[in-house]
Order: sequence, then C-alpha cells, then structure tokens
Amino acid sequence: LTNTVIETDLNNVAAYIRRGMAYHHKNEYGSAIENFTKAIELDPSISQLYLARGITYNHEGEYDSAIEDATKALELNPDNAEAYKHRGLAYQSKGDYDRSKDDYNRAIADFTKAIDLDPNDARAYSGRGYAHQSKDDYDDAIIDCSKAVTLNPNDAKVYNHRGVVYYHKYDYDDAITDFNRAIQLNSDYAQAYNSRGAVYCDKGEVDLAILDLNRAIQLNSDYADAYYNRGVAYRVKGLMDRAIKDYNRATQLNPNYADVYNNHWTTLLHPKTREETKSDQTTARNTRRNIITPFYNDYNSSVVNLPEGSNTIGTSAGENVYV
Repeated sequence: LTNTVIETDLNNVAAYIRRGMAYHHKNEYGSAIENFTKAIELDPSISQLYLARGITYNHEGEYDSAIEDATKALELNPDNAEAYKHRGLAYQSKGDYDRSKDDYNRAIADFTKAIDLDPNDARAYSGRGYAHQSKDDYDDAIIDCSKAVTLNPNDAKVYNHRGVVYYHKYDYDDAITDFNRAIQLNSDYAQAYNSRGAVYCDKGEVDLAILDLNRAIQLNSDYADAYYNRGVAYRVKGLMDRAIKDYNRATQLNPNYADVYNNHWTTLLHPKTREETKSDQTTARNTRRNIITPFYNDYNSSVVNLPEGSNTIGTSAGENVYV
C-alpha cells in the first residue's frame, strides 16, 4: 500500500516515513535511511525525521552521521529529550568503538540533559549508567541503574543491566539476584540467562552455568557471547571437543571475538582452572565489554513522536512511530 501511494504521489512525506520504518523493522537499514532522507528532502523542518534517521545510522555503525542527525534534531527542537538520549547513545557507541573517554563523557552529558528534560525516563538513567560503566565508574553506574529500576520495576532489561554492573564489580551475589529478577519478569530473556550463566561460571558453579547458557542459545541460536561463555564452562569441565566447537561457533558469529582465537589452541593443551577462567573473563571484559550483554544492546530503539496535526506528515495527532 505504501509503495502504491509513493508511485501515485512522489511527494508524499508520510509514505516515505512509513516505508522507512518498515525497512527499519526488517533490519534493512540502508533502505530505511534512503526513505528517511527522501522525506527530509521533501520537508527538512521536522525534528523527528532527523532523529529517526540518526537512530538508523547508529544501527549501521555510522556514529558520526547519527550524532550529526541528532544534533540537527536538537537545533530544530532544543527540548527534544529523545534526541539527547540518542545522541548520547551514538557517543556511547562511538566510545565503545574508539575506546574514547571523551565520547563517554559526551554521552553522559547528553543523558543528563535528557534526564533534566524528563526526570522520569528510566532509559535515560540506564543509558547514563552504561556510560559510567564504560568508564569503570561502577558506583555511579549502580546509582543510575537503581534509579532506572525504581522508575520501571517491571522491566527485565533494567535488572539485567544493573546485574551486569554488579558483575563488573565482582559482586556476584547481587548480580545473580538481579538476573533472577530479570528472568522472573521475562522467562524468554536470552541475555539474562547468558549473564547469569557467565556469573555462575566465574563462581565455579559450572553445571548451573551450562544449564543457563543452553537456555540462552535455545532462545537465540546466533548468540555469540553465549557460545563463548559455554565454551569456557565446557573447558573448565574438561570437555575439550565441546569447548572447541563453541569457540568456533562464537568466532564464526563474531570474528571480532579476539580472545576466542587465543583460547582456541590453548584449549587443546589443558583444561582451565577457575583462576584461568576468571583471567579469561577479565581479558574479555577489557577487550570486548559485552561479554555479558548489557542493557545497552536493548536500548537502541525508541518511540519517535510525529508532530501533532501535521498536514505534511498526514498522520493523526500525536501518532507514535517506533524505530
């Protein structure tokens, strides 16, 4: 229907927006960007269009373009809390790529501004908490994550995120408590099973770890982190063939898993002690921060509110578009 509308009216902004959103939901981000760009060319005055395209750029790993679009959205609407949040997320993403504390500081500043504009937004606190975590400021991260839990106590993701921070502090009991709560709220939450499984492995409770990691993989068969963590658990148990198979699968799914390459060959030589396992987790934490997948990976989505009563957009007042 949307394609038909565009064929009959090449200047229909609303149709390009809807087609862009449809492509976004199909993870066809390049096509989504093309449609958002066409909508912006037709009406460059709509703040939320730049935000929608910026969010999509962030999915594509084009962080500078995401920052540029969020900045344009803010020029058009300086009180756009969503734009501050997503520019903060783009700075966060860029910081993870470049390992730049300057980018993390910019992310914190943007999340803080978003909180100033909307102090009841749990996701803004979670975003800022992740930025603090990325700087190894775990106490500040716990404060923000706890505020997110208070604001949204029925969201499994915020418990998982706080549990991840506790994990980074080696506070395994509190981490498991949060992962338990996340699973109670969402029994199909693969990330929480992976998170809890990794902690169990660090604690030496390897059989429990394998049960959780099996469940994570059952829920998401392409979950590289879960394969890696299960490979570590198998290695601790001396199940070398299974460990190698999981390491290979993790590497296949994510070639950037640098520590997997190193462990692949040493696995052939000897099983891991608990101390070696903990050392591997520390290495992974330093080289790839989402060995336990944080809330950040759930965060890169948003509600984009189209302008009320906009004849250009052609939508009902206050319509929400999800990207």
